Amino acid sequence: MNRKGNKQATTEWVANAIKDLVKWNPSITPKAVQNELEREYNLSLPYMKLWRSREKARDLIFGTVEDDFRWVPTLTKELVSKNPGSHICYEYDQADMSFKRYFVSFKVVIDGFFAGCRPFIGLDACHLKGKYLGMLMSAITLDGNNDLYPLAFAIVESESKSSWYWFIEQLIKALYGDVNEICFISDMEKGIEETIKMLLPMVEHRVCIRHLWKNLKKNFNNLSESFNSWISDVRDKPVVELIDTVRAMLMVQRTRRSNMTNDWVSNLVPVAEDYIRKITTTEEQFIIRPSSNTVAEVVNRNERQEVDLNQMECTCRVWQMIGLPCRHAAAFICTKEYQDWPRYVHDLFHVHRYCYKIINDFLFSCAYLSFLYITYSYYIFLDIVWLMEAQ
Repeated sequence: MNRKGNKQATTEWVANAIKDLVKWNPSITPKAVQNELEREYNLSLPYMKLWRSREKARDLIFGTVEDDFRWVPTLTKELVSKNPGSHICYEYDQADMSFKRYFVSFKVVIDGFFAGCRPFIGLDACHLKGKYLGMLMSAITLDGNNDLYPLAFAIVESESKSSWYWFIEQLIKALYGDVNEICFISDMEKGIEETIKMLLPMVEHRVCIRHLWKNLKKNFNNLSESFNSWISDVRDKPVVELIDTVRAMLMVQRTRRSNMTNDWVSNLVPVAEDYIRKITTTEEQFIIRPSSNTVAEVVNRNERQEVDLNQMECTCRVWQMIGLPCRHAAAFICTKEYQDWPRYVHDLFHVHRYCYKIINDFLFSCAYLSFLYITYSYYIFLDIVWLMEAQ
């Protein structure tokens, strides 16, 4: 069969032929569809017909993109029932039952954040690629091994002061209102500065830190951009399917990280081990002048710093800032007969804390929507605002 395919193999025919395949794998690629058609029917079709047939099959199974919004209440009920205590909510216009926004934050993730992550959160938004566009807002941090740790995400109609206000308001609720010690960092998106001042007036000193974010990005990976890249392949999905897919990605991510710890043999997470190995193999020379067993002046050609091992402090302040010994402290520790490195590393980087406080609890799977009944007496529809944004 040539690449033009059989004229009788219409999009409707192919969609019905691959319906079961798409039901079990909604993200199946056109190439995989082609392989199945060749195996079953010895049929070869152009790429665009394969793509349209897959989309048609998805519409037959799950309904159209417009119909996708009717699953919002059912999805919410399923997510909350499987992950109790999580803050999952949506907003819709009661006058015409039109969808507005959707917010997701799981309890086990938030609890892990408070138990063993740095007290800062990066805020960002990226464009969706589906038929009706929209924006995906996210709140991201790093865990003790410097891995991406998504805290919350939301689907909104556009990036504006109103949508940022709603997102941060929901995020504060998800964090149990305990935000006094958290530093928020962003790229100064539309409306976010005003929102921070309105909802979090107690963190004005963190606004200055947020201004430094542009400089920080030159030296460190942008957390939020890394998250956006992580979900780039699913940003074209309909809203409900997108939410459920990101949930599944988070679930698999936590399980993989939990399994990964089985191979760790040190008391410190790998990123801390690598840091200590690097800082203790440097060729930099220091003169150590101890004033006691735990306090010393550490001197080289250009500087002199005071190190206190008991307080885990150095006058350069790097140790206090990152929770890992600075080069001055490392030089002093290396003079000790017994070098107990975990003793001088913040608990955040200890394997026991990472395993039992951050990733010990799991997200739970959900039944696929096509197997659930719509249990609500009302439907939610596409909002005209989403149509306008798409246009």
